Amino acid sequence: MTAWLSYWPLVKSRLIRIPAMAWAILGIIAVSLAVVFALQINGPAYVALYDGLSPADGGKVITQLQKIGIPYQLQAAGNVILVPATELATARLQLGASGIPGDSVSTSWDRLENAPMTASDLAQSTMALRALEASLAQSIDSMEGITDAQVYLALPADTPFLADQPKPSASVIISASTQDAQS
Repeated sequence: MTAWLSYWPLVKSRLIRIPAMAWAILGIIAVSLAVVFALQINGPAYVALYDGLSPADGGKVITQLQKIGIPYQLQAAGNVILVPATELATARLQLGASGIPGDSVSTSWDRLENAPMTASDLAQSTMALRALEASLAQSIDSMEGITDAQVYLALPADTPFLADQPKPSASVIISASTQDAQS
């Protein structure tokens, strides 16, 4: 410890040579970093609840979030709605129970139709598959006695290298009304 103390006068004389303006700038930078760090640690992590909603649907989502008391943030000129990560599941359940943001089928097809020209083939095919699944689920939902339907499609890619192409398959999960089943 005594070796360090012998260097202190040299360090002190060099620190005195640094201009006061440089000390002020370093102080401002240090305080700014401390504030940013404190805000990041104290604030909850926000994750995307919805992305790419129409202004009308976005307004409905925000109104419902305010009613149920879930904090939110907007990003990307209001096109992305963020909620705390711990509240994501609750927000989705509450909004889904309220029927908000709206028709997922039209939203799926609109998202595909309005996809940027730079979207990859994989992204476009995935959006088309999700829209098709939502359309099929909506068609099944409209049948009498069906309360809910989920459709998952497995469509293999066509390839000229296979003589026998894999067959497409689907998984359909249906919830039926118990009153109609009894009568």
